[in-house]
Amino acid sequence: MPCNCIYNFFNGIWLFLDSNFFQTFILVITAFLTWHIYNKQNLQRKKEAASIIYLQINEIKGKMKLAQECIGDSPNFLITNVLKLNTVISNNSWEKYRQLLIDVLETNDIKALNEYYDLATTIDIQISVLRKAIFSINEAFYINEMNTEKLSPEKNPHVRVSMEHLSILREQCKLIDKYYENLPHDKLQNTIHGNKQHS
Repeated sequence: MPCNCIYNFFNGIWLFLDSNFFQTFILVITAFLTWHIYNKQNLQRKKEAASIIYLQINEIKGKMKLAQECIGDSPNFLITNVLKLNTVISNNSWEKYRQLLIDVLETNDIKALNEYYDLATTIDIQISVLRKAIFSINEAFYINEMNTEKLSPEKNPHVRVSMEHLSILREQCKLIDKYYENLPHDKLQNTIHGNKQHS
């Protein structure tokens, strides 16, 4: 009799494990765990993306401050400060990570970040053109035995180009400061810290 009870017990367990209910239960548990792991990884990716973008927009702000100090108001600034003008944005993290933050940010936040990064990229192009023009001016200055007459905008196209780009760059530097104020700093920080967004 005890053998028959043990057999019935294990047979009952086997029938339960082989039943549709148990298989469905295991499937539901597996699906839930998969969903939970995916959500956790997705949240972590969002936090990392927000952190990278938040750090980069502040890095751009710092580099813009240095650029503004370099360009100043004097027309002769670049002869001594040209080597201090560096790129403002090394890579566009917003372009790379924006898809991860679409559901965290509102339309106006996305627009503000697009404008900020577009302008930073444009400023980089202006700095590059300006540096080339200044190097050409310096070269012409020394080739012409430091003849300052050759450095007038009327006689030297590089001077004219550099003055035009300098003027544009100064305006863009003022504009990017305004763009910085419109960025969604709080929403990025909330995402970094895993806080819920408040509408």
